[in-house]
Amino acid sequence: VLGGAEHYTSTGVLSDMMAASASQNHEKQKAKTQKPKLKKSSSKLLEDEPLLNRIIKSQQFDLVCGFVIACNAATMGLQTNNAMTWRLNNMGSLEDPPTSEFVRISGYFYMTFYMIELLLKLIVFRRDFFFSDMWKWNLFDSLLVLVGVYDIVVDSLTPEGGSGGTDVSWMRLLRLLKMTKLLRVVRVMRIFRVLRMMMNSIIGSMMTLMWSILMLSMMMYVFSLCFLQIIVGYLSDTAPADIGKETLEAIKMYWGNVYQSIITLYYAVTGGADWEPLAQPVREAGEVYYLLFLFYIAFTAFAVLNVLTGLYVDTATKISEADDECVGEELNSRKETKDMRAFFAGAEDAQEDGLQGGPTLTMSEFNANVDADPVKAFCRMAELAPEDCRRIFQMLDFDSSGTVSLEEFIGGCLHSKSASAALDMIALLSETKRTYLEHRVFMEFVEQQFKVVQDKIEDVTVAPNTRGRSGPMAGVQSCPMRAIDPSAAT
Repeated sequence: VLGGAEHYTSTGVLSDMMAASASQNHEKQKAKTQKPKLKKSSSKLLEDEPLLNRIIKSQQFDLVCGFVIACNAATMGLQTNNAMTWRLNNMGSLEDPPTSEFVRISGYFYMTFYMIELLLKLIVFRRDFFFSDMWKWNLFDSLLVLVGVYDIVVDSLTPEGGSGGTDVSWMRLLRLLKMTKLLRVVRVMRIFRVLRMMMNSIIGSMMTLMWSILMLSMMMYVFSLCFLQIIVGYLSDTAPADIGKETLEAIKMYWGNVYQSIITLYYAVTGGADWEPLAQPVREAGEVYYLLFLFYIAFTAFAVLNVLTGLYVDTATKISEADDECVGEELNSRKETKDMRAFFAGAEDAQEDGLQGGPTLTMSEFNANVDADPVKAFCRMAELAPEDCRRIFQMLDFDSSGTVSLEEFIGGCLHSKSASAALDMIALLSETKRTYLEHRVFMEFVEQQFKVVQDKIEDVTVAPNTRGRSGPMAGVQSCPMRAIDPSAAT
């Protein structure tokens, strides 16, 4: 009975595996021989988004805003330069420096531009203006616009000729408030990746900077107390007539108290002053103490500062890796990516293929259109050769069906542009996922076949005994073996 059941099971498994393999080969052949059927109307996908949205989200709009901000900064520089020149020529005057008509009109123009920009972004992004990843920048722009409006209102209410008396402190505060508009220049760094990475690295390393300052302060405090004790002992053991005038002046200037001693040690290691004159009073106390001062210089310059530099480099590297993700999002919104998506959007219909997840792409479609302008522009933007795109396609084709999702293909090409995502790593991940999928399919097939075998065995055990026997093995003994395996009868 067991032999017949085993033979039956193995025969059924082999038959099902052969049928599944034949079906899979048929699907592969069908995918390879299927001709591309691009739709000329697929470019209309770009027109689905309103014109205003495309303008506000375009890189050209950011460049125009950056140019206006740069011109505004130049105008503020011109105004500040003229104010300084006027103040030097009118020392003691309580009047405010006059503002030229050009600066005044240009200020109104810039403020109007910023208000229109902010209003358009509110119209386009709506609630995403406050809840998207860029909400901090949007809040920053809103605060600067409010400061600018307040500045214009106060200027219009302030009489010509400035202020006097009790309004001097208020006007000084207002001038400081005007200087906050210079922070708008920081927005220009968001447009250029290198500047943005530098700014993010500086901001991200602020906590490291705080700890570094604390460590340096503690170290300098300890060394300053040590050197002060040495100099105090030198002054106590030496007669005033034996102390040179220059040495005494140097002690008063550089080592007069704990605070001045810390500043002196800071100057010595940061290049603020030549450390030889700073160390001369310590050398007068003894050559051994002078060597201790040299040890402080060497330890701080060669050990401490290098360690801090390494920490900053590590922080900048992490910030750069995080910035690559932002770059990937920006590349996904580029015109070349949109053209590529629109060009292949009609190549395959997801409903016709019985697939889920949107348009698909086959290798034959890509090869047939590799010389098309949208494809070539996309490859140039992603810094990939057609061979690299084919390799990425093969990596994403986990089930070896010759078809991948269009969004997966575009995302894989853009992701490979990042320095942190090498093609070899993508290949390893894709191979691992392919192996996992194959193993999962095989295990599902084996589980299904075991259920079939279990059902067959249950049918055999419950069959009536044709010889009239009874008992738990009656059904098994009376199993019609010739129906399963004719050779079992012998």
